[in-house]
Amino acid sequence: MLYKYFTVDEYSISNLIRNELYCRNYKAFNDPFECWFILKEGSPDPEKEPDRFEKICQIWGYEKESDDAFYDSYYLYMEELESYQPDIKKILDGSRISCFSKEIDNLLMWSHYADGLRGFCLEFDESLMLSVDTDKEASIIPVLYAEEPPIVDKMLYSLANDQIWFNEMALNEEPSSSYHQDYEEGIKDAEQLLDALYTKTIATKPIQWKYEEEIRLVFNSKEASKGEYFKYPPEAIKGIIFGERMDIKVKETLLQIIEAKKIPIEKKIALRNSETYKIKFESLY
Repeated sequence: MLYKYFTVDEYSISNLIRNELYCRNYKAFNDPFECWFILKEGSPDPEKEPDRFEKICQIWGYEKESDDAFYDSYYLYMEELESYQPDIKKILDGSRISCFSKEIDNLLMWSHYADGLRGFCLEFDESLMLSVDTDKEASIIPVLYAEEPPIVDKMLYSLANDQIWFNEMALNEEPSSSYHQDYEEGIKDAEQLLDALYTKTIATKPIQWKYEEEIRLVFNSKEASKGEYFKYPPEAIKGIIFGERMDIKVKETLLQIIEAKKIPIEKKIALRNSETYKIKFESLY
């Protein structure tokens, strides 16, 4: 399950009514190191960047050799890859993100994002979240937490995309080839590399944020820098948790909205434990 915390305002209420999430660009977030990474681009020099060079050779599928023929092939291929390195800045500028947590009982989350138990939290079924707004091709990505900014290599992006293109072409041209499984594994490996690189750019944060246990819903937008709404099916909501300090009239309004959806949604209240600094939960009825 995914948990999203809300303060009570006109936006959170209207979005709940419309079964929408407001997704923002990373620049609107409060972490000054959001989408902060070390960017590598261009062909790696085998002598000055041996680790990077060997990584590219490994994914390329060639064993590093010392003869001139190998280096001629290497530099020729790198020159080709350089010509279609991705525009990472454009990818990030087009990103739209909505943030969730894996944690339901985290005191800091209830304090920071649910207005000190005056707000509420929605419980979502992750498997249903992407079933409506399919044209946005959204992904759900767990956030990684790191001590240092990750290294993002644009050449690896180019290489992975080229590997996918090569193996897909081979499968189409030789569907009965004895290398069929190798081609499929090549596509799978390249896709995993792209996923890992994308996570480094869009979903890696300093270790200090680990308490959030964040999960991100991410898609790309053509809008310059505006936020954008993402629709989810009402059935994706499995529960609502009210903070114990919520205004009673607000709670009644939210209950009316939930009841109007006419789907089974569990209703709980988040309470301060009288004996510890922990949050406990009780059924509303």
